[in-house]
Amino acid sequence: NYLDPEEEVLQSVDPGVVGSPLLDAERVLGYLLGLHAHWLAQSTTLQLVEQEVSGWLAAELLQGGLHVTTPPSPYEEKSEARSTGSTPTDPSTPQAPQIDTSPTDHVRLSEHWVHTLLTLLDQHFKQQNVYHFMRHISFAPDHPVEEVARLLLSVLVKHLALGHHAISIIEKGSVGNHAKYFTNVAKVIHQTKWKLIKMRQEQNRSYKEVCAPILDKCRYLLYEVRPATSHECNALKHLQLLSTESRWQRIIKTVIRQRRGSKTANLQNQEIKAKKMKDTDIGKEGPSRAQTSSDNSGEVPVRCESEVVLSQAIADFVTLGGDVEALRKAMYCQVERANLRKSGLQMMLQLVKRDQLIPSVKYYLLNGWLGPATPHHPLQARGKVSHCLTDIQLVTTYQKVEVLLAQAELLQ
Repeated sequence: NYLDPEEEVLQSVDPGVVGSPLLDAERVLGYLLGLHAHWLAQSTTLQLVEQEVSGWLAAELLQGGLHVTTPPSPYEEKSEARSTGSTPTDPSTPQAPQIDTSPTDHVRLSEHWVHTLLTLLDQHFKQQNVYHFMRHISFAPDHPVEEVARLLLSVLVKHLALGHHAISIIEKGSVGNHAKYFTNVAKVIHQTKWKLIKMRQEQNRSYKEVCAPILDKCRYLLYEVRPATSHECNALKHLQLLSTESRWQRIIKTVIRQRRGSKTANLQNQEIKAKKMKDTDIGKEGPSRAQTSSDNSGEVPVRCESEVVLSQAIADFVTLGGDVEALRKAMYCQVERANLRKSGLQMMLQLVKRDQLIPSVKYYLLNGWLGPATPHHPLQARGKVSHCLTDIQLVTTYQKVEVLLAQAELLQ
């Protein structure tokens, strides 16, 4: 049974026999990784809690997102997970803060300032007799309706970016030239007071019971939601990246333009005329746009573009029926969706940047990124996302920009 090593015959192995299964495995793995990145970029579908509050998912007053993007622990007590008093949460902490319900000098000072501002506004508009119904409401300072008025005033000042005007009024002790900024605010507050009186009569309950859910909504907008009017939100609306074409779009348009070069001279002349007309229109609009930008360049304070609409939306939100807890969960769902979408885009970006992948593996990777081609695939019922910001309207501006930059870098 002994075999002499000199007589052993060595058989040569064909490299193609070994390499082919490994290449096939690499291609399949590339497809699966691309498909996984695709589903991460598609992220989750609308949850049931989001469908319950679907009427507020596109509301402008919630476009700023949440101060704290990490949901509170379910094991914490309700009083510890969120604020039920007048102490604001800390926007700089990434986790749910521990709320100290004991009154402090800062809180007393803030409440005193709000009470002073509301008193000055009432006195000014009553003297001016702007709204006749302002003379017919009189409650004690500790009345629930007055507490709603103070909180609603704080919410409107925050979300309409009227803080510097409010401070100027309090320091001077008179409304003065700032009345035009608070005319609609005073109107909304007094209309809300009358609405509370009507709700109390219709529901046959005490003012405390009627105002309790409204106070919770005001505190939610004041302490947990970022301002709807800010430099960040305005910058996102005018972000050049939203209208910038990607590299492959420019290449495709260049190829189409070159193919159109073989058309008849008549069609070419029509295109040239249309282009000249477009350039003429742009030239007419140019000076007005430049003048507008130069006028706004000197204004440091942020300005709300639609104060009347936004203030009325805030008043409707706090007075109409709705669950704040459901809305809070819906906003956390959108935060989670934005994080998943960003991770999917970044994962695909890292994969396509690998230089050691052979072209066939990259081809399978891109096929996986495009998703299943079968029209009746069970996962296709989720539908494809038309835009990278779809269903994440209520996240912070920073998270939206992160998703936009990841999408733009991948398309480049």
